[in-house]
Amino acid sequence: MLQIVEWHNLLLQHLPDHFYVLPSFPIYGYREPSSADDTTPTMATFDRTFDRPREGRGPEERSMETILVVTTSLFRSRKALRESTFEKFRSHAKALLKHLASRPAARAAIGTTPQVWKDINQLLLLAIPILKAQSVCVEDAPPGSDQSTSALMALHHDTLITDLERLNDIVLLARDCIATVQRAQNLAGEKLVDQQILRLIELAVRVTAQGYDGEAGSRLEQPWANVTAACKFLDLLLEYTIARALSQY
Repeated sequence: MLQIVEWHNLLLQHLPDHFYVLPSFPIYGYREPSSADDTTPTMATFDRTFDRPREGRGPEERSMETILVVTTSLFRSRKALRESTFEKFRSHAKALLKHLASRPAARAAIGTTPQVWKDINQLLLLAIPILKAQSVCVEDAPPGSDQSTSALMALHHDTLITDLERLNDIVLLARDCIATVQRAQNLAGEKLVDQQILRLIELAVRVTAQGYDGEAGSRLEQPWANVTAACKFLDLLLEYTIARALSQY
């Protein structure tokens, strides 16, 4: 039964030869499916008793940092890893989020790890311009150029929806850690995560305020509505959780 997957072994199956591989540590969360239709990852292996090492990080911090490393690599280059690898780590993020819900000590351990907030800042720094380019038309376009925000969002619909979901999971993880201890808020502020959160809020507001500029009932309308709804949800999550917590920093 596969219960613990060494993340570096997983990555080595997909990495090009020139890609830098970090030192190995385990990602917890996979078990043998209970049926042929059961493909849902679980954090059941976290329920075992893990003695947190006196030096270094525990399994939750390591898993969080690995999720951030892989997600950041996606926004650097979508060809860095196979799509299946990115999807596996997206499932890990959801599983870790569920696992941390009833474990304040684990949330505090992640929240008080400076590297986590540094990595979140770097992830958002890379992700926001990409999201903007796929959802907001350039402001200084030449006169007479045919620009449609609805067409732009429809063109990038699948990527936008998936990436917004990825960021939503990261934001939820960050929210849970920030809400646990004051030091987590301090570290997030020191690593300038609050500035990136404000940039992400501004982008989400801008996307939701653009309005539909296509023909009624056209094939562009539903993709536009999907992306707008995803941005609106992310905006509400950011404004009423992380932004309020970081405003106290």
